[in-house]
Amino acid sequence: MHASDHWDNVYRNKSFDSVSWYAPHLDESVQMIEQLCPSKTASIVDIGGGESTLVDDLLHKQYQDVSVLDISAAAIDFTRKRLGFRARQVGWHVGDVTRYDFGAQNLICGMTAPSFTS
Repeated sequence: MHASDHWDNVYRNKSFDSVSWYAPHLDESVQMIEQLCPSKTASIVDIGGGESTLVDDLLHKQYQDVSVLDISAAAIDFTRKRLGFRARQVGWHVGDVTRYDFGAQNLICGMTAPSFTS
């Protein structure tokens, strides 16, 4: 079984609030993001965001360049539906973070970061 099949199965068969990692709001994560990336135009990617409410909180805080990456298409679909019209404000990516191509730029809080690859 591929990892994406496993996670799709989890998200299709459990309610979003019955998984052990569920929290209605991720206040500590939001506070850290606000401290590290105070600019509302900062590029933020929620890796493994799945059905997380972090994207909701970041949109509520007026962040403008928010993306969610998860290995589960089912989780991404659920969150897109939950957000309704606000889902258009988010970049949605399905893939394995260990293999996902984020493109040529490495971004840290909206600023181009130095590349550490040779």
